[in-house]
Parts: sequence; structure tokens; C-alpha cells
Amino acid sequence: MIDTTGQALLDTLEEHPLVVKPNHHELAALFGDAEYTDLSQVVAAGRKLLKLGAQHVLVSMAGKGALLVEADKAYHGSAAPGQVVNSVGAGDSMLAGFTGTLAETEDPLEAFKVGIACGSATTYSKDLADRAKIDEVYRTITMEEV
Repeated sequence: MIDTTGQALLDTLEEHPLVVKPNHHELAALFGDAEYTDLSQVVAAGRKLLKLGAQHVLVSMAGKGALLVEADKAYHGSAAPGQVVNSVGAGDSMLAGFTGTLAETEDPLEAFKVGIACGSATTYSKDLADRAKIDEVYRTITMEEV
């Protein structure tokens, strides 16, 4: 699992990490691009990471949800809006939810949904989210293929 930026991220790709998780700003900067204005640009950049060795690419986009980029498909997902209390640990929560669920189910879409729930629930909590909050947010997740 890789959650870093810049050259450090690129240097890990030859090891074929299970998942990398840049946010959309970090991803744009990684490839010297300006701010991405639509999801297709984010997907294209995510696919570059796959070609360089990542097995799965998660791209967090704060209030705009997240993307799961796979070689042949990409999905956008988001939770119902809630009151942001604290975003510290949200990305880590998303990554943990994705990785744990993928290891358990081998289903990237379910892992993505749980990851979004974990990350979003943490932003809606004073500290890391508890299971009850994650379950509550999980029920609000919407996903679509892009």
C-alpha cells in the first residue's frame, strides 16, 4: 500500500504495489499537469500509474468523492454529504478499508465502497470513525462506472 507523492511514489511502482492512493492534486502534480477539470483526466493519469506497476489506483478527491482506476474500468464513488468535522486520517482510513476488504473479499468494487465509507466516516467524526459510523455511511455510498 503506497500513500505518498512525487518521486517517492514513482520509485515504488516497479515493486507492483497492491494499491497506490494519491489525491487528485498530487496526481496532477506527479505528471506535471495543471488541475484536472474532469474525471476522464484523472482516470487517464491513474492508468499511467497502472502501466508503471500499480495493481489498483485509488484517487481521493475530498468532497468530490473518489475514483477506483483499474486497467479496463474506472468507478467514481461518493458518500452522502455530511458535516466535515476533521479530515485528519481520512485518506489513511480509506486506504485501510480498501486494503482490508480486498484481502477479505478479493472484490475491488466492494473494497472501494468500504474504503469510501471508512474515509468519509472519519471526516464526519472527531477522531477516526467507529464501526457504527462506517456502517451508517456505507449505506449512503453511490458508485458509477466512468
